[in-house]
Amino acid sequence: MAADKPKGRVVVDEVRAPVIFADTIETYGVSSDVVRIVLSSDCVMPRPDGGVAAESIVVCHLRLTKPAAEALVRSIVAALEKAAPPGPDDKIN
Repeated sequence: MAADKPKGRVVVDEVRAPVIFADTIETYGVSSDVVRIVLSSDCVMPRPDGGVAAESIVVCHLRLTKPAAEALVRSIVAALEKAAPPGPDDKIN
């Protein structure tokens, strides 16, 4: 599952690292050779009158080198392929 991990590299699972959930990509671009992606999530927020309002809030500002962005794309594609429903000719274990 670890895509593009250099051999011999040790990665420590830091419990303080955030788990990020996003509903959409708000914006993306490149600045000074850094890929920038803004992720947002839809939330229900309380209003002063006691009601609720649906809002989209930014949950993450990703900043990636080009190699890291390419590795992320490959990882997402591989994960989506695993999540795809099986076709009629696929074997189910």
